[in-house]
Amino acid sequence: MRKRLVCALLLTMSLSGVPQASAEVFSLKEGSRPASDVRIAPEVLRSLSPEQQRIVQDRLQPEAPLAQPGVASASADLAAAAPAVPPVTGSYHEKLFAQRMSDPKAAPLKQYGYELFEEQASTFAPADDIAVPGDYVVGPGDELVISVQSPRRSGDYTLSINRDGTLVFPNIGALSVAGMTFDELNQLLKRKIKGNAADMYLSVRLGKLRSIKVFVVGQVKKPGAYTLSSLSHLSNAVMASGGPSKSGSLRDIQVKRRGKLVGRFDYYDLLMRGDSSKDLRLQSGDIVYFPSTGPMVGIAGNVKAPGIYELKGKTTLAEALTLAGDIAPMGYSQRVQIERLQGNQARKILDVDASKLKDNEALSLQDGDLVTIFPISSKLTNAVYLDGNVERPGRYEFRQDLRIRDLIRRTDDLKPESYMEFALIERTTPPDFHVELIPFHLGKALSGDPSENKLLAPEDKIRIYYRWDIQELPKVKISGAINQAGEFRLRPNMTALELIHLAGGLQEQADRVNAELTRVKVEDNRIVSKRLAINLSKVLQGDPSANVKLEKDDYLLIKPVPDYRRYRTVTLMGEFAQPGTYTFRDGETLSDVIERAGGVTPRGYLKGAIFTRESVKRQQEARLQEFVQRLEENLYRRSAQAAANSLSRDSFNASQEVLAAKKALLESLKETKASGRMIVSLQQVREKPHSGMDVQLEEGDVLVVPSLINSVSVLGQVYNPTAITYDRGRSVGHYLSRTGGPTESADQNGIYVVKADGSVLTNQNFQTGWGPWRRGIHAAVLEPGDTIMVPERLAEDTNLRDIRDITQILFQVVSTAAITWGLMR
Repeated sequence: MRKRLVCALLLTMSLSGVPQASAEVFSLKEGSRPASDVRIAPEVLRSLSPEQQRIVQDRLQPEAPLAQPGVASASADLAAAAPAVPPVTGSYHEKLFAQRMSDPKAAPLKQYGYELFEEQASTFAPADDIAVPGDYVVGPGDELVISVQSPRRSGDYTLSINRDGTLVFPNIGALSVAGMTFDELNQLLKRKIKGNAADMYLSVRLGKLRSIKVFVVGQVKKPGAYTLSSLSHLSNAVMASGGPSKSGSLRDIQVKRRGKLVGRFDYYDLLMRGDSSKDLRLQSGDIVYFPSTGPMVGIAGNVKAPGIYELKGKTTLAEALTLAGDIAPMGYSQRVQIERLQGNQARKILDVDASKLKDNEALSLQDGDLVTIFPISSKLTNAVYLDGNVERPGRYEFRQDLRIRDLIRRTDDLKPESYMEFALIERTTPPDFHVELIPFHLGKALSGDPSENKLLAPEDKIRIYYRWDIQELPKVKISGAINQAGEFRLRPNMTALELIHLAGGLQEQADRVNAELTRVKVEDNRIVSKRLAINLSKVLQGDPSANVKLEKDDYLLIKPVPDYRRYRTVTLMGEFAQPGTYTFRDGETLSDVIERAGGVTPRGYLKGAIFTRESVKRQQEARLQEFVQRLEENLYRRSAQAAANSLSRDSFNASQEVLAAKKALLESLKETKASGRMIVSLQQVREKPHSGMDVQLEEGDVLVVPSLINSVSVLGQVYNPTAITYDRGRSVGHYLSRTGGPTESADQNGIYVVKADGSVLTNQNFQTGWGPWRRGIHAAVLEPGDTIMVPERLAEDTNLRDIRDITQILFQVVSTAAITWGLMR
């Protein structure tokens, strides 16, 4: 921060013209690395535009802040978090060139030819069943098979050359054959054995061959003595020894015999050209010697075989590129870069145009040179690009006087629904190569309008658009008594009948006489809505005068037949003569359907009848959720006030515990489902059908008439909650005493009775007697199926009042559900 303030102060002083003593340049040096010392002369800075000065100011900032003693820097943290770079492996030459590669992502270069020896060494001994060449030099240990056929004598003779180099043939004696070639030996035997006998046939062939021992030394993986077949060549000895190490030469393998150099072999001849003409046949006692590598150069980049190559004598750049398979088609021959280690003192680079090298100007390479061939530009210089809603997008050859119609010859070259009013040419314009947009009218260009048939330039991109990517897709809507109501795309000349067919046709309850079409338009900068009456019967008959042609955003409403319903049902369960699910018409009542079901059986308990309705259930659930929401808001508000007024941590913790209990109860209340029960006096319905006490039926109504219930239930805070046999004329107090009475924690004033028909009696709505003899709920006379509820007494404290309210609601809902289930069962 200090350095930035200093830099900003110097810049401000320079711009304001304040003289500075001995300040020749702006410099940012203190606290930064030496390599980060960036300076600029004040007069140069003042000559720049404000935008350019901001760029310079950013550049004057240090590359990295100095770390304070004992404080790790951010860069150090990032470096520690970054994955470790794997170390460079390989030989000395491979490590050397890997460290100097211009592209760190490129694969490291490998020494050419040595991968042949990476597998387990093999002797590569020649096969025993091949023909022996005529120049093979025979020696002690070789076996000869001589076949003689003549009228006088015939037979096969297997003879071995003795250690003294002689061959003993019966009746002829010892013949000295050491040092002879196989051809010379063959001629000798024919002279000695056949002589002038014209009727004799003589055949000479080699049997078992002797073994030879050679020595492999120098820069080799496994130096030592090797026993090989006498037919072995130098390459067999190389493979048997595992090949040279990567510090051993492949281009100057030497064979020494009796102290003299008898042959040199360049392994590159065998690897690159398959030339084995200098692959010398070995003799016993030969020494194969691998000297150290000669000059090494690395060839990287766009060549066919990148690698590290050993040079042999003076090698030009062109010859070295030939070793690497020459420049690949993607290589840029106009810039071949050579990084050279100059005299063990410095590194420098040379950029060479390989396409202009002449034989007399050939550039010779030096040991350690790294040759890099860069890729040509990926940009096509003679192409234009066609993209978008066309049948054949892609690259096209640029030619002089190329125009739009040369690429898009006819409308068949476009995909359906191309945007004909507009297309774009994106042109890269020098010298800064910004993109210039050139719009044109596609339809006019294809029709031959010279002003729209634009002249193209190299690298132009022509974009053809799908119409509905540019414009809003026109839609029409249909709803009502239709099988698949919704929005549909407006097609040209689309009619009302076509839209009806697209929507799956009319439903059974559809009004087939009249329909309504709403049309929205913008007139005088305001929306105008018009409604059109459609004679649907004529439309369905195919009358073209009635079949309206649709416009964008039209809305077609198919009306249902007035008051159409297939059927509605009500369910009767329990003690009916014929219980089941019955259909009903408008105006039918509960008494009507009970009569159709044969009435209630003598066992039916009318006072315990349960009547539920779906619409009532929805209303109850809505009101219950509203109550829960209000209760939740009050709960959080009071809890927040209590927490704010807490004078100690214990008080605060207590308020939080109460809040948690309230939340748990509220979650239970949220899961509570309303029953949808309506209180219906079935006795009065039977006695006065179609009166004010009768009920108009609705879809989904359910009436359950249980059997006679001969018990009264007592639930809640009593000593023995249970069901007690009904005793006619007995009151609440009697049944409470039968259960042991309310407990000490019972709320005596909160006792209430849930009647079998669903009504509730409390101290607030039930009183008997007068004056000093007035009594409350305890004096209420009960009937079969009634339930006494004794709630728990809770402290009248603001923290617990909500819990009491919630608990009472849950208790009432759950107990009512239990009673209903018991009656239905």
